[in-house]
Amino acid sequence: KLFEHLSDHFILFGEWCYAQHSVFYDRLPDWFLGFDVYDKRFGRFLSSKRRDALFREMCVAQVPVLALGHFAYPEVQKFLSTSKLSDQPAEGIYLRFSQDDWLAQRSKLVRPAFIQAVEQHWSRSAIRPNRLTLELQG
Repeated sequence: KLFEHLSDHFILFGEWCYAQHSVFYDRLPDWFLGFDVYDKRFGRFLSSKRRDALFREMCVAQVPVLALGHFAYPEVQKFLSTSKLSDQPAEGIYLRFSQDDWLAQRSKLVRPAFIQAVEQHWSRSAIRPNRLTLELQG
């Protein structure tokens, strides 16, 4: 399904989550989590609505949606306190604003303690597997 839908004009962006990078995730819906789709024909990223529809068609799990709406910076910072995929604080959050069929603006907010804790790239350490949610482990 993946290649049928992506064909030669979409690029799928996501994160392979099998190995722990910095935060240990024990509630992953899948080993790969999608977060964006780029349309090479138009040179733009899809809107959230179009991206989510394509993820459903391709059976791609996506990063958790924390909230929809407009938020002041102090409200956004609160989303960093706990990850939906772990009991640990979130590494960061990805903010996006869609307009019509396209992504208009985006930003990533990373927890300051996460930035300071990264001393070396995770791939230089022993691999510690994350865990899938119980529903998928069966």
